[in-house]
Amino acid sequence: MSVNSIVSGLYKNIDKNIAEIICHEECSENCIYKCTCSLNVRLKAVRNIEMLPELFYSALDNIAMELNSDTVIKRISYSEYYKDADVIKRDKLIAKIRKHAHIRILKCSHSNHSHNELVKETQNYISGIITRNLIAEMIYFKENHPAYEKILWKSYSEVIEKSVGNNGARLTKREYNKIRDITQEITAEAVSSVYKSIYGKSTVKVPIPDISQFAASLKFNLVSYLDIDSDSKKVQPWYRECSYYSTIKDLISEESFISLAACYKMMTFPFSKNTYLELVKNYIPKLIGIDGTIMQYLKRSANNGRYVHVDYADKFNQTVISAHEFFGKRGKSYKFDSRFQLIQSLDDLKCFYDITKTYLGIMSLFLEEEQYNALFDKNPVEVQVIMKAAENCFCLIQPKHD
Repeated sequence: MSVNSIVSGLYKNIDKNIAEIICHEECSENCIYKCTCSLNVRLKAVRNIEMLPELFYSALDNIAMELNSDTVIKRISYSEYYKDADVIKRDKLIAKIRKHAHIRILKCSHSNHSHNELVKETQNYISGIITRNLIAEMIYFKENHPAYEKILWKSYSEVIEKSVGNNGARLTKREYNKIRDITQEITAEAVSSVYKSIYGKSTVKVPIPDISQFAASLKFNLVSYLDIDSDSKKVQPWYRECSYYSTIKDLISEESFISLAACYKMMTFPFSKNTYLELVKNYIPKLIGIDGTIMQYLKRSANNGRYVHVDYADKFNQTVISAHEFFGKRGKSYKFDSRFQLIQSLDDLKCFYDITKTYLGIMSLFLEEEQYNALFDKNPVEVQVIMKAAENCFCLIQPKHD
């Protein structure tokens, strides 16, 4: 027997098992006639309705195994995978099927074959609700997403539709492989797009990882499957217009950056959250001469309020602490007439330099090129002088290497 025939048989068994269990319970509870059919129902041992989820997900396990029998793959059961995601709305579904069966019982002729006819009619009814398309979506989503993401589930059906078209079979090895390949391609494209948006700018002032390192650092579930080296894609592939593609990009972008509130929670600071935010948004920008521009970009609406790249969050927090200590040498005031007043030693010079370089480096990942360049439209001359002096000084005092 072919794989496709086995899969088709397993799919039909889903409807049959559900119909048999629900019809047995409905007949046992609601049929008061003492006909042969009713007697046979009461004598027949059948599985309890509570077993429906187990039977349903077990059938999906078997279908998936037929489509991809690779034993090397580490699998989790469909029951475990979808345990917190009621994608079929189980209780409403069962109630709907029970109502249908109950109505049919009220019209029962109570012949010897009435129950079998009820099961058959109910099975046909179920096949119109638990469709082959729904089963295909559940299987293809799990097989291509190591963890359930509701936001991706909502848009993934479009990928399946575009990939298999009007193919009624859907649950075939050919379609399985086709959807797996296109899902990997979409994700690779999304990873590449986000990578370029962060690191592909001429204004980036931090070490740039290669794309495979970037992908490996992501917790986002699809990346582990990918061949990331995918720079030569077709011109404007169809999936770039799909919500699934844009959703993946959004998820990767959100994972790459965190909010200032999240940054603050990562460490124990010797000052309040309000002081932290003031340092980040006001005092440090004023110190390094970009306060007139940066606040235009540090708005909640920008990048969903996520400004700090997750890989640099610790370094960013250390810089905020350094800035607090730097100002603290002069008491509690953050005011100054000249930045030269703040530089009283080589340590002060290096601290100013490190604060400036780190802050600007992290902002360079978040900001677009034009935004980053705009920071320096009115950059004070004394900041430029201090930074140049620091570079020259540290060049002189660093030990020379042969």
